[in-house]
Amino acid sequence: MKRKVAKIGPSTLMVSLPNKWARKFGVSKGDEVEVEEDGDSLIINLGKLKSGKSKTLNVHDLDVMLNRVVGASYKKGYDEVLINFNSSEQLKSIYDVINTMWTGFEVVEQEKGHIKMKQITEVNKNDFAGMINRAMLFLISTADESRKAAEDENKEHLKAVVLRDQTQNKYCDFCRRVLNKTDIENSNAIYYIVEQVEKFGDFYRDLSRYLVENKVSKDTVRLLAEINYNLQNFYSLYHKFDLKSFEDFGRKFKSTNKKIKDASLKADKNSSVALNYLSMINGAVFDMNGALLVMHLDYI
Repeated sequence: MKRKVAKIGPSTLMVSLPNKWARKFGVSKGDEVEVEEDGDSLIINLGKLKSGKSKTLNVHDLDVMLNRVVGASYKKGYDEVLINFNSSEQLKSIYDVINTMWTGFEVVEQEKGHIKMKQITEVNKNDFAGMINRAMLFLISTADESRKAAEDENKEHLKAVVLRDQTQNKYCDFCRRVLNKTDIENSNAIYYIVEQVEKFGDFYRDLSRYLVENKVSKDTVRLLAEINYNLQNFYSLYHKFDLKSFEDFGRKFKSTNKKIKDASLKADKNSSVALNYLSMINGAVFDMNGALLVMHLDYI
């Protein structure tokens, strides 16, 4: 589309933004956008437009879901959040979320009935690749630690694996915040993968908790090692995708899935519960195949 250049004052040139485009992306008077030079082109970048927004939350009636609502305001990308509460128990829950999950924030105000948090460290989308890689590698390490602890029947080691989930959540929450605030390519597919990576952390946490109290068969532990191998294969495909490896990934899932089903038919009660966890992990790893294709299909 063509736009006529207008002159404002002695030296300023202006081009209007298309109204339909501005409405679509919520651009209004007073907003700031980044204008980048690219040869003979100018690129209007809305990444910075998503920052600087504030949110007020009233959580008076929340209990079970309070931490999730507070956490969502961080992941959504708000830079200043005012929370109205009505009990010391609610305030404790709010602080628990802030202290464990909110990277780059500080409490700037607290009075009777409300607390305000503000971002003090700017989100940079250039940090994203390193952080999602760290989240995946930390998950793979958690998976391997759970296997070692299960093989050794080491309860203290298993309890330590349980505690890793908090760090996993922090990595994933930061990734979701960056995805919601910036313009990363294939953000929808990557957001789904980040959600799954956090879910895997929950699976390994819960499996490790179960293994602290319950002894399972050696065959079940061997299947855990096989599932961890499938997770490692996904990580490799995320970084270097090719159709042959993708096909092998699918075949390995089917093979492992059949072994889990066969093992479940003859498993004792304790092993049967553990195998259910393994089935969920294996299925969730495979379910990320669609997101992988969205990310890489244009390049193969």
